[in-house]
Amino acid sequence: CQHTEGTTSSCGIWTVVCVFGCGYAIQWGRENYAYGGQWITAVLNVAIFGYLVIRLFLRIFVDMSLPRVSGRFLILWAATMLGMVLSENEALWPLWFFVMFGCFYLTEYSKEELDALFNGMLNGIIIGFFILQGFATMYRAFDQVRYTGMYTNCNMNALFYLIVQAAILGKWYQFKRNGSAVIWQVLAGAGSGILMAYCFLTIGRTALAVMLFNTVLLIVLFFLQEEKKRVLKAAGRLAAVLAAAVISFPAV
Repeated sequence: CQHTEGTTSSCGIWTVVCVFGCGYAIQWGRENYAYGGQWITAVLNVAIFGYLVIRLFLRIFVDMSLPRVSGRFLILWAATMLGMVLSENEALWPLWFFVMFGCFYLTEYSKEELDALFNGMLNGIIIGFFILQGFATMYRAFDQVRYTGMYTNCNMNALFYLIVQAAILGKWYQFKRNGSAVIWQVLAGAGSGILMAYCFLTIGRTALAVMLFNTVLLIVLFFLQEEKKRVLKAAGRLAAVLAAAVISFPAV
């Protein structure tokens, strides 16, 4: 929060509110909410995103400066988020998604910042997989038919593997686009196959189908970008990913 005196004072007031409000909210959650860690995370999210909401509000209504956004995508985002909020499931998390993704969408980024943000997200997801799966391998045995990993639900674990595999595919795309060494592209392809093997242990059919679809989609994208031996390269990539899944299955 900077640039204007109004922003600084507003953020200062919000900071004071957070100091007292967060303490009270966390204590209330401990007494009335079963999942303490989730509640604390939610409280901290509200505190942090409050600064973004203040900055966006002052920018739009005080500085009279509108972010450069695509009107069609903005309407689509608002319609889908509001549809989730007003649906019959009576859940509160769509409202939070509405605020969180809205702040993200209305924040302007340069091309360099977007590349750094995208790359940082991919690296963070992949590093998180090694940490969580490392703990699961050491301390959580295959105690159920459908593997749960660090989660209590096999479907949540399958979703986690799906997200990690999507991040690996994103890195594969980056390596190909930037002309990185072939070894990095091979490791990315093998990594996506290994995640399929992990997902197979959860017997998460939907997640596994989406993994395969995403992989084929990326290979088709590579196919369209190349000019020589496109069919051979596409078939080789798909075969390599599937082979990595089969070969690594006994190990995982």
